[in-house]
Amino acid sequence: MKGRSIAEDDHIAFVNTLRREPGQILTCQLWYPPMWDEFNYQQGRLRCSDVTAGETETSIGDRDSTSPAWLKTVSPDFMEPYLGSGWRYANDVRISIYGRREFGAAAFPPEAHAVASLYGFGDPGDWRTSAAGVTYLAHYDKETIFLQHPGPIDVVFRTLDHLGWKTPQISPAGNVAYQMMRHLGGPFGIRLLKNRKLIEFLEWLSKGQGRTAVAQHFFAKMREIGSSYVAFRDIHDLVERYTDAKIFSLGVEVQCSVCTQRSWHSVDSLEYEILCPKCLSKFKLPVLNPATELKWSYKSVGPFALPPEDDRNEDGEAAGEKMEWSFRSLGPFASPNQASGAYCVLLSVSFLRDHYRAATTPVLSFTAEANGGKKLEADFMMFYRGPAFWEHVTEYVFGECKTFNRFKVRDIERMKVISDNFPGAVLVFATLNDEFSEEEKEILIPFVNTCREYSKLDRPRNPVLLLTGTELFATFGPPICWKDKAGKAKQFANTQGYPHTLLDLCNASQQIYLGLDSWSKDWDAEFERRRKLAQTMATKQAAEAQV
Repeated sequence: MKGRSIAEDDHIAFVNTLRREPGQILTCQLWYPPMWDEFNYQQGRLRCSDVTAGETETSIGDRDSTSPAWLKTVSPDFMEPYLGSGWRYANDVRISIYGRREFGAAAFPPEAHAVASLYGFGDPGDWRTSAAGVTYLAHYDKETIFLQHPGPIDVVFRTLDHLGWKTPQISPAGNVAYQMMRHLGGPFGIRLLKNRKLIEFLEWLSKGQGRTAVAQHFFAKMREIGSSYVAFRDIHDLVERYTDAKIFSLGVEVQCSVCTQRSWHSVDSLEYEILCPKCLSKFKLPVLNPATELKWSYKSVGPFALPPEDDRNEDGEAAGEKMEWSFRSLGPFASPNQASGAYCVLLSVSFLRDHYRAATTPVLSFTAEANGGKKLEADFMMFYRGPAFWEHVTEYVFGECKTFNRFKVRDIERMKVISDNFPGAVLVFATLNDEFSEEEKEILIPFVNTCREYSKLDRPRNPVLLLTGTELFATFGPPICWKDKAGKAKQFANTQGYPHTLLDLCNASQQIYLGLDSWSKDWDAEFERRRKLAQTMATKQAAEAQV
């Protein structure tokens, strides 16, 4: 069997030295076995056979992670109980997660064997990981497994520790994003944020000490938000959804009888006597005639703050009555500075989870350090495995996100650290703006060109994905969302077809947003340059040999 690095003539010459007698027949194989070819394996041309003796399905309710599930292994019918020693059969455990209020761990890095010990009690050597899940190596017939389901933070941080990145921890911005996701009811609820006007409204409400919006202006803004959807959304349904998620909260603005300053109080905290948060004096609620003097109003809470103009005076204070109903944002939705960037982070993670229905294990905004003080920082990281049968590899995905701000050189530097230490990882630059500015392109293009260098298996050294509000706010993802976008995006949507995988989407986004050629065109030009260089060197060496 000839290896790839051996010339065919050298191979035949070697085979001839093995003949012990004239006429002896030797079988020579000059082609490389596809089962040993990584390209064939990764591209789905070959699949490992599955020999299955049986399977079962168990539903487990959402519970505390410290409470393991008790499962019985599925053993072959022909196996005698209590005979033999050591591992006798394997059970592959595939975990599907539905309706949880937290992200789940559904994709695993097979090289991080330390992750397997998170899933079960007993000997850690009985557990293995693969891209599709975890495997338990059983000793006995119908053995009991104490199965735990660790969260994605445990899985990702254990993997980073295994790779030499110590003390990983969630950043303050990450904690805001997690709290926002929980208020929304879990990962599925992130879809409530897929509206540009809503986020702008929430950002306005979060300015300064927080603002309120009276009912007239609030519902006007809700009508504007509802009309911005592909199909008009019922206003009252929108308000109910937003209040259930605690994006907006009902309360009253009351003017203190002592200091005459106005302050907001939620309905839950209202009593006949209330405490003024500005002068710390107690005063009674003003007795008003609701029909003539009481005015309803809304105020955004938490990170979702941005209302229309209201009837405040030059000092930003509400004019008119001493008390008025209002809505205000609460908790993480009242955080300033675009909720510490949580909007874009959550929408980017949601897009990657939902667009291709991939298995993912995401972690939001975190930091970690390696020996020597090298720092790893990302707005999100996830393990990603595509749904197609040929996608055997678990991708490492890192993201850098901007809500409405712009990317700077320091953001590129953070991604360079990741690129250098995680070759092959997918790098995501996401923004809620519709386009990347010319200044952003100037710093992105050199970095992306470096990442586009051919690595192996028909993929670049680091695939780079560019996402904007066009994809993140869209009801229907690429390429449908590109049809109404001017320029190369519309041309690409009409002529190039559907990007079937995450890598296809990376390739397309670089052409649309940075004006670069496709990877294959760049690689063909590079390979042609190498061939010409090799021919030139060969001609030169031949000429030198003749001399």
